[in-house]
Amino acid sequence: MANGKIPYKELFDHKGFYLYLLNFIGAVLSPKSQIGLFLVEYLFALIAAVAAFRISALFLKKETASFISVILLLVFGYNYSVFNGGNTVEEYTFSIQLLAILCHLRVLYDLEARREARPVYMFLQGLFVSFVLGLRANMVLMWVPIALITVGILLKERRFYMAVMNILAGSGGLAAGILPQWIYFSMNHAVNKYSN
Repeated sequence: MANGKIPYKELFDHKGFYLYLLNFIGAVLSPKSQIGLFLVEYLFALIAAVAAFRISALFLKKETASFISVILLLVFGYNYSVFNGGNTVEEYTFSIQLLAILCHLRVLYDLEARREARPVYMFLQGLFVSFVLGLRANMVLMWVPIALITVGILLKERRFYMAVMNILAGSGGLAAGILPQWIYFSMNHAVNKYSN
């Protein structure tokens, strides 16, 4: 992409669009080395560490949560050294999955406290799903129970308006995350190649 080639039209791999995009960002940051890609991976490792800390801190002492975050960063470093510089779909997806779990725990906490299930969290879940779909489609399965649990609780409690708002927000987030891909491929006359 950094050289002007269009994924699925002039380049082909089974990678999703967002993996191409992350590699493109890395190439723009550092055209002659892998440092830019390393920085992208490091950002995702930091996101995972912060999300792991926030999740752990909900249940454990802050010192233990900090320890878990440090261990997670070490695992990411090990992954980088073992798997030829990382850049795996799983390392990017893991960060997003941790964010999704954190958002879902927040929704469950709000529902338990009889507060509103704020649609912004379901919008974020939709964005997360679209991002992971753009990495590797088979890794989105974890969002099925998140959506079913959230909407199921709202329906059980007869909070129909909030259930509909969460469904619309999740769908909106999904559309917002898929739209950049379709715009890019439409502008480059490659929608058919992309969708095949």
